[in-house]
Amino acid sequence: KYTLCFTFNDVGDLVSGDSSGNIFIWKRGSNKISQAITGAHEGPVFSILRNKHDHFLSGGGKDRRIIDWDPSFGRTGDETEMPAQFGAVRTLTQGPGDMILVGTTKNAILQGF
Repeated sequence: KYTLCFTFNDVGDLVSGDSSGNIFIWKRGSNKISQAITGAHEGPVFSILRNKHDHFLSGGGKDRRIIDWDPSFGRTGDETEMPAQFGAVRTLTQGPGDMILVGTTKNAILQGF
């Protein structure tokens, strides 16, 4: 497995996504995993975004899903699957206000969530 993306939480812990669909939280100042969310996505986790509400959004490559996680990495139940014609999620970024921009593997840029 390979690390494909990362961000930080509010206390400075590193949050990473890997090529096997896992999300790991690494304690600040350490090289040890403090929390593992195995099988967060079917296939690679290409993007993790910490939004303005301290929730995390993860974007999966194979499953084309965007999943909303609370600050403790519990699923909130909010998720969406990208339509096949746009391809899989490649990157997520925060836009103005609550807007989320999604870059896909088929060169589309979408907004929403």
